[in-house]
This record gives sequence, C-alpha cells and structure tokens, in this order.
Amino acid sequence: MSTENHKTDHIPELSPRYSETHSDEQLGGNTYRMDPLLELELAEVRLAQTEREIELERLRQKREENIIIKLWLTRR
Repeated sequence: MSTENHKTDHIPELSPRYSETHSDEQLGGNTYRMDPLLELELAEVRLAQTEREIELERLRQKREENIIIKLWLTRR
C-alpha cells in the first residue's frame, strides 16, 4: 500500500552550510560547524521517524490482509 495518501511528519535535510566546515577566507573570518551532538540528535530523530513509518506500513498491510480474509470468509 502506498503512503502517498497518509500524512507523515517530515524532517527536512539540513542545508550543506550546517554540515560543512568552511575556511576563514570563505566566510570572512566567521568559521562555523554544526555541533556533533546536534548532528547525532538529528540522526536519532530521523531514525525514529523511519522506524515509525516502517511500523505504520506494517500495520496498514496487516489491516489490509485482515480485510481480505474477512471478505473471503463472508463469501464462502
């Protein structure tokens, strides 16, 4: 079953500027880098979201199977 019709929370990808370190020359002396703990937290959130989506799809498929079985049993 397609998940196109189901609303899911979407965690956007970070802009490359947050995940790269730039030289002082590129930024006029302002160097910045995304905090490694923030990167880890974001990865954990994305993993949890993916796990929820997989579980939701599994439940949808199981529900679909149950509907098919019930229809089959009522036509016997």
